[in-house]
Amino acid sequence: MRYRNTVILLGILAILGAYVWFFERGPAGDAATATPAPEPILAFDPHAARALSLSRPADGASTRLEYAPEEETWYVAGPGEREAADQTQVTLLVSYLSDLTPLRVLEGPLDSMATYGLDPSRATATVIIEGGGEVALEIGEESLTSAAHYARLPGDGAVYTISSYIGENVLRFIDAPPYRPTPTPTAEPTPPPAQTPTP
Repeated sequence: MRYRNTVILLGILAILGAYVWFFERGPAGDAATATPAPEPILAFDPHAARALSLSRPADGASTRLEYAPEEETWYVAGPGEREAADQTQVTLLVSYLSDLTPLRVLEGPLDSMATYGLDPSRATATVIIEGGGEVALEIGEESLTSAAHYARLPGDGAVYTISSYIGENVLRFIDAPPYRPTPTPTAEPTPPPAQTPTP
């Protein structure tokens, strides 16, 4: 009888110990030291953007986009040129830049900025804000997975990875400005030939 009571008591203690282990021991050590989510590195009201200047330091190529608030229209602007831009593409890029949270912040000892394509940068995007303020972002090479681009704020030592959508479109707009697509003309239906009445 004593042996049976001892086995029952040990079973109860094992259950109690398991309960304490799984439910009362508190959060795991890893959770307590988890890396906080990155904060936005660019933040502005996209409706206050008045110009977007994209440039490539390596060869001086650039594209400038200007917003006309009275017309609610973005234009590709240049010497003696002002042509309507693709509103969807430009608005989307400005929207991405207006609340830019990096995918990752590179930590630890960093290689030289040239390793990330940031000295010089492959491209620079500068947004002119209503009232005269501006924000800028330097864009570097693609990451090893090609899913992101390296980036940094001008003069800042921190290196981030950002969505490849931003990097690819900035580089593409420099070489091929986003003009408004030319509408495809619709063919007028050809009327059927007139039938001559048979006598």
